[in-house]
Amino acid sequence: MWNLVWFKRDLRLHDHAALWHAQQNPIIALYIFEPDYWALSDTSQRQWAFTREALLDLDQQLQRYGGRLLCMAGRAEHCLNQLLDHLDTPVVVHSHEETGNLWTYDRDKRIKALLRERSDNPRVEWNEYPQNGVKRPNGNRDNWAQHWNTWMTQLQFPAPDALSFVPLEEIKSAEHGDFIFTPEQLPVSVPCSLPEVHQPQAGGRSAGLAVMNDFLNQRGEYYRGSISSPLTAENGCSRLSPYLALGCIGMRELVQAVRNRRRTAEGRWKASLSAFESRLWWHCHFIQKLEDQPDMEVHNLHPLTEQLDRPFDEEKFEAWKTGNTGWPMVDASMRYLIANGWVNFRMRAMLISIASYPLALPWQP
Repeated sequence: MWNLVWFKRDLRLHDHAALWHAQQNPIIALYIFEPDYWALSDTSQRQWAFTREALLDLDQQLQRYGGRLLCMAGRAEHCLNQLLDHLDTPVVVHSHEETGNLWTYDRDKRIKALLRERSDNPRVEWNEYPQNGVKRPNGNRDNWAQHWNTWMTQLQFPAPDALSFVPLEEIKSAEHGDFIFTPEQLPVSVPCSLPEVHQPQAGGRSAGLAVMNDFLNQRGEYYRGSISSPLTAENGCSRLSPYLALGCIGMRELVQAVRNRRRTAEGRWKASLSAFESRLWWHCHFIQKLEDQPDMEVHNLHPLTEQLDRPFDEEKFEAWKTGNTGWPMVDASMRYLIANGWVNFRMRAMLISIASYPLALPWQP
C-alpha cells in the first residue's frame, strides 16, 4: 500500500498530522496547482509568488529525506483521478482539513464525490486531519474556546525521523506519467493586474521561523501598544499571517512557542505576548465561523440586509481601489497596501468599513 500526502495549506513537515499518519508506508508527496483558483478575484500574483517559494522550500525539506514534492496542474479532482487511475498499488490519501473560501469548499465536496464514485475500488480512502483548532463538524460554538485550548495544548507531531518515498520512476513509468512534475517547473506567474510588492516577505518555513523568532525575542515587546498605528505596526506586528495561512508554521506550534516565551517574560513582554495569543484565538475563531457557514462569502449574515438598496458606483469603487477617494487617510492606507502587500488590522478595518458606505469622489484641495 502507498500513502498519498496531499499538501494544501500545510506546507511544512513539523506537526503535520497527515504526514505523521502516512509515514508507515511509502508516500507520494503531492501538490496540485489549480489554475482556476489562481484566476479568482481574491487571489493574486503576490500570493502565488509567496506560495511558490514555500513549495520550493518544502521540496528542499523533503529532499533531505530522499524524496521530492511532486506536482500536478489542473482541477484537483481530475488530477487525483488521473493519478489514481495510473497507479497499480492500493492508495490512501492523507490531507489536512482545509477551511478556505467557497471555491475550495466546493472543490473538496467534488473530491469527496469522486472518491465515493470510486468506492467499488478498495484502493482509495481519504483521511483528513484537523488543524488550527477548527472543529468539524461543529454544530455550535458553546464549548469552542475549551476545544481550542485543549487542541493547542496537545503534543505536536514531530517531523519524522525517516521517510520512505514511492520511487518517481514507478509513478512516471505508468502510461502518460509526464503529468507529474517538480516544483521548479511550476509557473512563475499567474494572471494578476496588481503591481509588484516593493519588499515582499520571503515564503517558506525557514523564513517563517526566522520571522517568528525575531518577533518572540526582539520585536514583540511593544506589540500591545504598536499594532494600531501605521507608523509602528510595520515593526510591531508579528508579520506571521502569510506563514500561518499557508501552514509554513503550524498554529499549535506558534501558540505553544508563545506560551513558552510567556513563562519567563516580564513587564511589557508579558502583556504583549498575552495580547498576541488572544489575537491567535480570534484568528481561529473566525476561521471556525467560515467553516460553519461557508456561504457567508456570498450572502449577508443577517437576511434583512439583503433588502438594502446599495447601488454599485464603478467610478467611486475605482477611486477607492486605487487610493483616490479624496480621504487622505483612506488613500494613504490603500496606496500602502498596493505598494507593500499588507496593512495592519486597523487600516484594514478602515478600508473595509469605507467600502461599505458611499465613497467620496476624488478630493479637491
